Amino acid sequence: LKAPGSRAVLSRIPELCDVWFDSGSMPFAQWHWPFENDDVFSSQFPADFICEGVDQTRGWFYTLLAVSTLLSKGAPYRNVISLSHVLDEKGQKMSKSKGNIVKPDEVIDAVGVDTARWYFYTVNNPGDPKMFALREVRERLTGFMMTLANCVRFYELYEQTGAAKQGTKTALDRWVLSRLSVLTHDVAAHLDDYDPTVAARAIESFVVDDFSQWWLRRSRKRTDARWLLRHILRTVALLSAPFVPFAAEDIWKRIREEGDAISVHLADWPRITHEDRHEKLEAEMQQVRSFITAGLAIRKSEGIRVRQPLAAVVVPGATLEPDLEALVRDELNVKEVRYAPGAEVSLDLTITEPLKHEGWAREMMRSIQDLRKEAGFNVGERATGRWHALDDTTGAALEPHMKEIESETKTNLERAQTGPQGKISKEFELEPGKVVTVVIY
Repeated sequence: LKAPGSRAVLSRIPELCDVWFDSGSMPFAQWHWPFENDDVFSSQFPADFICEGVDQTRGWFYTLLAVSTLLSKGAPYRNVISLSHVLDEKGQKMSKSKGNIVKPDEVIDAVGVDTARWYFYTVNNPGDPKMFALREVRERLTGFMMTLANCVRFYELYEQTGAAKQGTKTALDRWVLSRLSVLTHDVAAHLDDYDPTVAARAIESFVVDDFSQWWLRRSRKRTDARWLLRHILRTVALLSAPFVPFAAEDIWKRIREEGDAISVHLADWPRITHEDRHEKLEAEMQQVRSFITAGLAIRKSEGIRVRQPLAAVVVPGATLEPDLEALVRDELNVKEVRYAPGAEVSLDLTITEPLKHEGWAREMMRSIQDLRKEAGFNVGERATGRWHALDDTTGAALEPHMKEIESETKTNLERAQTGPQGKISKEFELEPGKVVTVVIY
């Protein structure tokens, strides 16, 4: 072959071995070792980590080891991740002839590249076969990815109310900081052990179960907790950056403040804060959540909605600290927590007239919130409305609760003598025969 732009003629050298021998020689040949560059070779050998498909067990993985052994250099890599094959959802090898191939670009268009990444990280270990189904990838989108995105949107929604100043830490705050500290330690440890699946699953469990469904849901009305919301989002963005680089960068850009790195990928790994660990509090919170789970199960089996207040719950164990006891009361919607060592969780199911009327007020609050949402009111925006009860007894029962209803729903309400008319209205039944109509203006 003639060399372009030259009279030189190129010819293949006769000393040609199998191409796999070339690939196995890579760590040495790239530095022309042992003929030169001894220092730079020694500083970079062996490799910390290599990754390829399982078929490379007899290919690149093997020839690297074989060539290195022939040169008396031992193992040329310290860690190996061998990726198994992606199969169709029935466990069959994908092929065009079978018509069961999945095009990566179609998956990315459907759910996004980071959702596809998250699926492969969390579905099973790297070395296990993946029976690929797009519906399972969509579950990652509606689960972890959308949950995290909703947490960021919630932060942005309340960011307009002012600077995120730190308030007094509640037991719930101290608990979530402790869980975040555990997560930071565990993710780092699992990544150091080249175990991305356990690390990614730990992030997902924290975001969905601890952060979103527990801490954030319980802290929505606390403007003094927004500093902690940002701190959690910032740490989660850093921890998830190796797995979902685009999503993590998007979070970083949306919550970034002066002094932060310009990119999440240029920021330091989060520091493990041992002073935030509260193992006793974590154990107590786990107990609290078990009480709540048991109490909600009783409500469900008895057909009593959570909006209906009850007199008391009986729980085993020692008296909880006030913040934790308040969580049990609020989550189970009971007036009192009673303690009985050795007992099982139980509820006082007697619904007195005052409790029933309070339940009506809670039902009315929910209906007004639905109307506010339908009318397009923002969270902090004040609304005006009118309400009418079909019978005087129902109206008289609701009247004592109107100030609380107005405060909780941020709606000024006037009682109408007849059914109010309006575009945004709702008629609902508190119980058979107890009908209330509400209009929002």
